[in-house]
Amino acid sequence: MISEFGVMLVLGLTGFLALGIPEAISRSWSRVWMAIPVGTFIYMAMALLSVLILGRLSVPVALTATGAVALAAASRMAVLRRWTGRDLVKASTLALSVLAVVALSREIPLTRLTEDSMQNLFLSFEFQMPNALPAIPKAFLLARQIGIPSLHALSSLTDLRYIPSLGPLFGMSTVAVFVWFSLRPTTRSPHRLWLVMMAIAFLLASNRFLYSWFYVNSHIQMAAYVLLGLIAAWLAVCGSEAWASVSGISLAAMLLFRPDSPGLVALLMVVIASTRPSENVARRIALPPVAVAILWIGFVLFRYSKYAGDFSLASPVFGGLVSVIVGAVALLSVSWKFTHRLAEYYGVILLAGMAVALAAAIIADPATAWNSLAATLQNSIEGFWYLTWWIMAMLIPVAIVVHRVQRGRLWTQAVVGMGILFWLLPLIRDGAYRVGPGDSGVRILIHFLPAFVTFLVLAADSRASYDSSGFSARARKAAISARVTGTSGQ
Repeated sequence: MISEFGVMLVLGLTGFLALGIPEAISRSWSRVWMAIPVGTFIYMAMALLSVLILGRLSVPVALTATGAVALAAASRMAVLRRWTGRDLVKASTLALSVLAVVALSREIPLTRLTEDSMQNLFLSFEFQMPNALPAIPKAFLLARQIGIPSLHALSSLTDLRYIPSLGPLFGMSTVAVFVWFSLRPTTRSPHRLWLVMMAIAFLLASNRFLYSWFYVNSHIQMAAYVLLGLIAAWLAVCGSEAWASVSGISLAAMLLFRPDSPGLVALLMVVIASTRPSENVARRIALPPVAVAILWIGFVLFRYSKYAGDFSLASPVFGGLVSVIVGAVALLSVSWKFTHRLAEYYGVILLAGMAVALAAAIIADPATAWNSLAATLQNSIEGFWYLTWWIMAMLIPVAIVVHRVQRGRLWTQAVVGMGILFWLLPLIRDGAYRVGPGDSGVRILIHFLPAFVTFLVLAADSRASYDSSGFSARARKAAISARVTGTSGQ
């Protein structure tokens, strides 16, 4: 247990220290809850570089490089004089949280393994073999990617062959980030606390979401990064630009987990572009996904995986690389003179195009569309979601219509886009969703749930438009009026 605690603490402290460099984030307790996802991405990036440079995944090298990033970040914080007594309290809270999760994961073994899980664990060993990439089965490499295998490869430093605390740590981070963001002082509404409490109960009562914490697969990680990517992007476009880098690495991390993630990443980048962020924000969000896409998809998957060398937009490899680059270009183009005004409509154009593509795909393959619909409806109960998505189906349309969140199109277009993408995927891959808790459709919904619930909380409490200072527009007007009339403090 001690070795596992040490390994996961290195990841957590790396993320914690990296988040301490931007002043706007260093003062926030969110550093504690975002530390695991951010530190994990840094490790995965080092693991990818290890594979590219050494021809295999060297866990000691990747973890040492991760520690070096942590030391560099700590040194940078010292130069910037960011160290305070609160940092020690926050770091201690993080360490105790990691220790508690690791201890409970060892004491109460709830890990769940399926055939997919075993493929991930198989790859975690294969990546460590000499000249690994040519030897790995091509279908496995495309289907499983490097994210989860590289993380469970850390078990080579422990007494087990997998990391049982990995999923629970990401689950804890996801819920904690949701709570932190939802309780930010953007409103003085007395109902916000009750809304958040009900939302937490709803999330934890969702069988598949909680199950994903203990399932050796990529779903809880995807859920964490989708939520973090949207939250950080929204904070960045609302004025706190330091969050843009967090959004960028979250989008980049998704590319290392699933073959269908490039489409989702491209969608989110185009939606962010429609808010017309500043050039600095756009660059910080767009560059990390492009870098990871080129290194992982371009240099690895395009050479060694199934469909390698296939120059076709229908190929999940080449098409994925193109979609990420197109999404990044759309995001970067918001600062270009001849596209700046058009950028506001990027999201609408993309959603309309996706809707047309969905309609055309249904007409071309009605059997797959019907079977997917029938399976999804049946899986809403038999897939162990129970009433989760029936409730969401009733609330989300209302939230889209009534919300008044600042830069709300980022949330509404992302939610609508993910909904269309969900129905497009079985038609693109020529394989309908099927009945059962192991169906990919059941599991994809895990990725979206925390982000959707966050949007519902924002929409339910959006009695006013909020600005980046954290006060409602009504409160800000009252404060300005008070200063003008000289009644402030009376």
